[in-house]
Amino acid sequence: LQLQQQEIYRQNGEIYRKNLSSTFFRFQLNSYIFLLLSIFQAFDEMIPGMRLPDGLSLRPAGPGDSGFIESLYHSTRDDLRLLDAEPDFIETLIESQFQAQTEGYGESYPNAWHFIIEKQKERIGRLILDFETDGVRIVNLAFIQIARGRGYGSHILRGLQQAAIATCAPLLLTVSMDNPGAKRLYTQLGFITERTFSVYEQLVWYPPAVG
Repeated sequence: LQLQQQEIYRQNGEIYRKNLSSTFFRFQLNSYIFLLLSIFQAFDEMIPGMRLPDGLSLRPAGPGDSGFIESLYHSTRDDLRLLDAEPDFIETLIESQFQAQTEGYGESYPNAWHFIIEKQKERIGRLILDFETDGVRIVNLAFIQIARGRGYGSHILRGLQQAAIATCAPLLLTVSMDNPGAKRLYTQLGFITERTFSVYEQLVWYPPAVG
């Protein structure tokens, strides 16, 4: 069954090019809905109890986390602080970029799950997941500055891989061309390049076949 599920995911693009009124398409569409519900349920059950090392844990983001999320985004935009401009202008620019990202995520991933990553109950990062017909998309994974380079990202990704194995759901993400460090991490964890665009790559991780 898991092999059949994986093959359905791999052929996703071909299926959508078939006639929408065909019985075959309706059957496949129902299969997608069933698979998405299965994935959703599996992640819903596994993420709250996900065993992560180093005192890490995930919890749903709430209204009280908005200030932390904004501050986290600001801490990731040191690239804009290299601009030859007044500090106030740069901070205003970063704020506008944060608002654009927030609105973009809301439009592109209206049903996404938003999590806060904690270490010993202290907030250190965020995770956004979206459930799509071809897998589970890691929309955003970010950490505050003092939590970077400590392997926490690898722990989160490995935990997600274990959750994905339960339903044979691929994990999807994008990485910027100017972020070779992140690309190297994803490659080490088994992600492969699926598509290449002008400024970023789409990577995918397929769970190993079982049985």
